[in-house]
Amino acid sequence: MVDKRAEKRVQRTLCAEVVREETFQCVSTEVVDVSRGGLRVRTSSPVLTGEDVLLTFTLGAKQVDAVGYVARVIHGRRPSDDGMRYLGLKFTYVDAASAQVLADWLHAQGS
Repeated sequence: MVDKRAEKRVQRTLCAEVVREETFQCVSTEVVDVSRGGLRVRTSSPVLTGEDVLLTFTLGAKQVDAVGYVARVIHGRRPSDDGMRYLGLKFTYVDAASAQVLADWLHAQGS
């Protein structure tokens, strides 16, 4: 079994829109790292693990649309954290065109 946390992540600050699927309330506009399976985003909103989200983010000049859920909430309370709250988002659906944009971008980043 592969440890998902061991998956290669590319740290980049990117613009995004992450909204709760149920209410369409925006919970994040900033990606801090990207992997094939999901994103880590900065948030100031209280969000629960398991909440479903809709994601749109830009890689280069191309937009990626996806559906996912909150797999992890990082509250920023540990000494190693920077005091900010982050969400670990896991993709549950990425259309073929968006998946290709993501794969190409990660490949270009050396991942």
